[in-house]
Amino acid sequence: MKDDVRAGRRLRLGLFLLLVPWLLLGCGGGSTAQPEPTPTPGARFLMPTPGTRTPRVVRSPTAEMVTYTVREGDTLSGIAERYGVDLDDLIEANKDRVKDPNNLRVGQELRIPVTPVPASEATPTP
Repeated sequence: MKDDVRAGRRLRLGLFLLLVPWLLLGCGGGSTAQPEPTPTPGARFLMPTPGTRTPRVVRSPTAEMVTYTVREGDTLSGIAERYGVDLDDLIEANKDRVKDPNNLRVGQELRIPVTPVPASEATPTP
């Protein structure tokens, strides 16, 4: 009978030694870092080649242009910031009107290239 008790203790000890490390690893030994996102199969990504210039879209006067009259103290960068447009786009849209971007005249009219708001966003829904 003593042999049966010893065999039972050994079995329990062996199971304990096998299960405890397994339980510890499963209960929090893992990493909390988020997995890296994987691209969707078939998705295409356009990446610029280092050292190459990307072409700029040249905007011509269209319904997407807002006319702005220069006031005292205005700068092209300030106007671009006020309207939320890129400074280079503002300069490009006014290249025939502004000879020196650092020298604006009060009363001068500028074209501001703005992105039209879709009708669904322009009309608030009740």
